[in-house]
Amino acid sequence: MKLKYLLSTVLIIMLTGRIFAQLESSYPSSALVYKVLLDDPTQTNKLWVHLQPVTVDGMSMNAAVGSGLETQWISPFKGLELKASIRGNFLNAMDLQRRAASTSSVFLQTSKYDDLKNPISNNFKRFLNWEIGAFYPFLEYKKDGQADISFSNGANGQTETIEVNAKVIRSVGARLGFNSMSTTVSLNNAIEDQNIELTGSLGNRLTPKGATIGSAFTTEDGKNNLFTSFSSGGIYAGIGLQRKKNLSIKTENHGIVSSNSILTMYADLIVNPWTSLTPFSYTRSGTGVKEEFAVDKIKTSKLGFRTGFEIRFNEAAFISAGGEIGYRPSIQGQGFYAAIKIGIPVFSFGNQTDAKPSTNVGEGQSISK
Repeated sequence: MKLKYLLSTVLIIMLTGRIFAQLESSYPSSALVYKVLLDDPTQTNKLWVHLQPVTVDGMSMNAAVGSGLETQWISPFKGLELKASIRGNFLNAMDLQRRAASTSSVFLQTSKYDDLKNPISNNFKRFLNWEIGAFYPFLEYKKDGQADISFSNGANGQTETIEVNAKVIRSVGARLGFNSMSTTVSLNNAIEDQNIELTGSLGNRLTPKGATIGSAFTTEDGKNNLFTSFSSGGIYAGIGLQRKKNLSIKTENHGIVSSNSILTMYADLIVNPWTSLTPFSYTRSGTGVKEEFAVDKIKTSKLGFRTGFEIRFNEAAFISAGGEIGYRPSIQGQGFYAAIKIGIPVFSFGNQTDAKPSTNVGEGQSISK
């Protein structure tokens, strides 16, 4: 009896397989016919100019949404790549700490019965970050790889992706450059976390508990909102991994389709010896008397690290994107950050080849022509 069931099961499986095989041959999936026009990742442009309408920096010290400008140039010297970038915030509404500083004050009372607002007198810095650096590929090799090419299927309006064999250049290189950042920061957390006391030029003291006015009394907790400017500058050094591909194919129904990205991933150590906080002062309401507070007691960190990526394309006008995460030189314990950059548009120049393929496949033509 068991043999009978076994034979029946085998027969059903065989019949089912033949049915699916017949269905597969009767209803084949669509195929894309193409020929390769260009497959050479060494033939790339030499200069990129990125206009970045949106940049986002989220930090423990501050958060800012701004815009930026970035350039990259591949020199004739063994593929040495030079880069310069700047990004910043130009609207207080999108610079969290600068906006808070412009609307908050030090509520430092001069007597138990005085609840006047005594504003901080400083000019607070906008968020600004710039870098100048280089990437030198000391190890580079070409290998066979694949490129994912997407195209629109006119029949159903969906986007389909195919894998095409493509030459790929992989590079390992050294990174070195200079960096600088400035921003407005709050000091409340630093004073509390580091448990320090700041003494003003008139003898008043600011502590985690509030303000001590001479030897008379202490204000309530949280009575003071303290802000100042922070700046940091130095060098970064690290390693980068880069992947280039430059493929163009001619299709029967979709014209010229390309995959020509340059992807860079990197990790850096940051050393900024020029890291400092600006002393701040408040103006006593009614009298106009100023008192300045030194901030030397607040500890800062001059070391940092980061890892990130950048992707751009070998197109005359297209887009780019980048992001990184790490720990910046900062007020001690407040260095964690993440950044995102979107480039639209990105202009690219300087291809040393005669011309990129541009002939389209029109009606009555064939990819063999």
